[in-house]
Parts: sequence; structure tokens; C-alpha cells
Amino acid sequence: MSDLTLSCQCGTVTGVVQHVTQWSCTRLVCYCSDCQAFANELDAADRVLNEHGGTEIIQVAPSRVMFTQGHEHIACLQFSEKGAFRWYTKCCNTPIGNTAKPSVPFIGLIGNFIKLESATQKAQIGPVRSHCQTQHAAKNWPSDQKRNGYPLGLTMRMMAFIIGWKMRGKGKENPLFTTAGDPIIPPHQSVSKS
Repeated sequence: MSDLTLSCQCGTVTGVVQHVTQWSCTRLVCYCSDCQAFANELDAADRVLNEHGGTEIIQVAPSRVMFTQGHEHIACLQFSEKGAFRWYTKCCNTPIGNTAKPSVPFIGLIGNFIKLESATQKAQIGPVRSHCQTQHAAKNWPSDQKRNGYPLGLTMRMMAFIIGWKMRGKGKENPLFTTAGDPIIPPHQSVSKS
């Protein structure tokens, strides 16, 4: 078990995800319209989205994530007042990840913000467990494999993690929220979701 390195494209914002194994995270690819809009909003679609419009996400407990430099370059947006908090770097528009409010303790780190430096580290986080929200995938996604939402098995896994993290206090230390539960930077509302 080793730490995973986090870094934006230009290297200004860096951090680590501590002690990650495939039993402490969930790796998935999301094709929802909001994830696609997030990449497009940052002009980062070519860096983030796969050929079908999917974003690789690794969900971890907030207490495992630590930013080591560049805090002042972290920014946040929302597509609606009650929508997910979508975090990114102002320095080079690298998507960092997605969170809900602090009472739902998880951070969905965007795959290209995690620097997997070896085959061992790729094995450490395990395989992609599911492709979700494929009804929004690009036209070249097989139509007989399109489905709404999240598969039941993945939903159960995510809920088990969130409940466990909450019970063990793994959401209390969240690098993207203050101890009072406020975002470290007020999110701005996107006006260009497409």
C-alpha cells in the first residue's frame, strides 16, 4: 500500500491520497452530462474525457486526501445551487474532483489529477468497477449497453463506503471544506452548461 501523487497539469497544485487500496476506493467511469459539461467548461475535454465522453473517477474518503501546495489556486463551481461541488485548479484548469456537501463524506477524484506512476499503482486502485450514466455516452457507445444511473452493485458499494466513512469519522477532515462545513472557496455558478 502506497500513497498516490496528485498534481494538476502545470504542477502548481499537488497533493497525495494516503494509503489507497482497491478495498478503500471505488474506480468508475461516469458519462453523465454534468461530468461532460465540467470538462468542457474548463476546456479540458481532450485531457479528461475518453472517446465515449466518460470521465474516470476514483472515489475516496476525504481524510485520505491532502493538498501539499497550491491551495490558493483551488476553485469550485456548481451547475445548480444544490448541485455537486466541482473542484478545479485556476492555474491550468485541471479538474480535481467532485464532492457533495460535507455530510456525504467522499471525494470523487478525476482520474487525470492522479498520477499513476507504475503498473503496481494501477493495480493498487483496482479495475474500473462500472461505466455509469451511459445514456449520455457518445453516439459510438453500443446502444444495447446504454443504461441510466448506477448499477445496483456499485450503488451498494458506494453506500457502504460512505456509511462506514461517516461512522469512523473519515469525513470530518476534508481538505475542501472548513470545519464549519463551508467550501474553502465559495463556488461560482456556471452559466454555460451545455
